[in-house]
Amino acid sequence: MLQVLARQEVKGLPEYRFLADGKDIRYVTVPVASDCYSEKELVNMLRPIWPVGNWHRAVLCECDECGWELEFKSITWFGSAAAPTVDGFLRQVVDYSDLTIIIKTHRNMQVVTHPRFPGRPLTFKLNAFPRDSGSLDRETEAYGWLQDAPDDVKDIVPTFVAHVSMNGEIMGFLLEYVVGRAAYSSSADVQACEKALQQLHSLGIEHGHISRRSFLIRTDSYGHDLKYGRDQDLMAYFWHLDTSAKTNCEKTLQDERGRLSALYQVNR
Repeated sequence: MLQVLARQEVKGLPEYRFLADGKDIRYVTVPVASDCYSEKELVNMLRPIWPVGNWHRAVLCECDECGWELEFKSITWFGSAAAPTVDGFLRQVVDYSDLTIIIKTHRNMQVVTHPRFPGRPLTFKLNAFPRDSGSLDRETEAYGWLQDAPDDVKDIVPTFVAHVSMNGEIMGFLLEYVVGRAAYSSSADVQACEKALQQLHSLGIEHGHISRRSFLIRTDSYGHDLKYGRDQDLMAYFWHLDTSAKTNCEKTLQDERGRLSALYQVNR
């Protein structure tokens, strides 16, 4: 079984992330000329020549003899080094192969279920490609900063559930799945966003990239949405923390609050 999960370009060359045998992630770089094939055609071409064994990355080239068939030029194998430890606040780790994907909402985000957490969906943030690991590492660290915060401050982000590993490598994490919508330019929405940002700043943490996509207004049974006529208890969540940083500079925090106010331009 072979399936294409994602595609990106690295230094002008197409790179694909494949799922093999329903559990193994493989990264394959293909020649530019071969990028004209559909995902189905590419899978059909690679399946007969797919290398067996515990490998991680590979580079394809066109066959010298025929000029159009593909062959594996180089393969990077997993070494025998011990699996990396999980640093930080939470040491619960689940295996990628145990996840069931419900829907893909983004290249780096999926809604999944896991048998250890029955009866509820979870958000899976993942390294779609190795180059994404720095962003996820920074976001994981930010969730760690929030673990010792008061409960009302913790409510500004989804609950961190577990790390996700594959072949001994941490490739993402699971979060509480939050049902919500984008923040509008209404007084109630902006007040909820300002409150969340103030709570983050109270811990000496700068968000780092405030935009209209930074917040999610919760609309499930845990939060009150305007459409239900209850705007006094709106809950704003930060959707991403990968640009967050610790700071003791009050001017930096004031400037960020100013950017939020300017962003929505609400007349109250």
